[in-house]
Amino acid sequence: MRWNVCKQALVLALCSFLALTFINLSDAIEKKIEEKTFTVHGVSEREVKSDFAEWKVTAKLVSDDIASSTEKLEAFKAKFLEFCKDQKIKKDECDKFEVIVKDNADVKDNEPPFKGNKDTRYSVSANIVIKSKDLDKLSEAQLKIGGHMPSFCITGSLHFYYTLPRFLRDKMVQEAFNDAQRLAKNIAKSACVKVEKVKDLFQEDFCVTQSDKSDLMKKVYVSSKVVFTIR
Repeated sequence: MRWNVCKQALVLALCSFLALTFINLSDAIEKKIEEKTFTVHGVSEREVKSDFAEWKVTAKLVSDDIASSTEKLEAFKAKFLEFCKDQKIKKDECDKFEVIVKDNADVKDNEPPFKGNKDTRYSVSANIVIKSKDLDKLSEAQLKIGGHMPSFCITGSLHFYYTLPRFLRDKMVQEAFNDAQRLAKNIAKSACVKVEKVKDLFQEDFCVTQSDKSDLMKKVYVSSKVVFTIR
């Protein structure tokens, strides 16, 4: 009886020892594997020309009554559409046409076109947004609109964008990975080890920013984080 109890205790102790040994061995193996990896950041950068433009135009009119404001607005609209036709701007490129009417009391005295027109009752603003892939066309139109419509108080802003087509996005992701792979091989060579395989790949940054060269140029930046195993 006593021998059976001792035998069971011995078996239990042996099993516990083996389990503990297995856990420690697993931890050691996992730690060993982790020690044989390193992370490299690869990048791809290039400058590209914008491929899309957005032109925001605002015309401000003043009038003593709503009917007169509407009449002036229609005159502006007809004149503006005529100008767009001359500049070969298509109707479907006019993305937005918004009208805002304000009372004189709600507008600052020095704000155009109320400056020098304090006796007028209403300010009517016509806001137009034109979007096009023809950058030169919108740039030229912005320069000409003031001379074409001198009787209206017109302000505007022209912004350029880069839409980043899918084929270029994929190409730059591959370039960032190739850059990381090149760096990894150089690091491994200097450490007298060999890159075995890619363990993990993470896409980090993907952004388009303004270039210092001109408003038309943009900077595209792609960054990838790659974890390599070595032996």
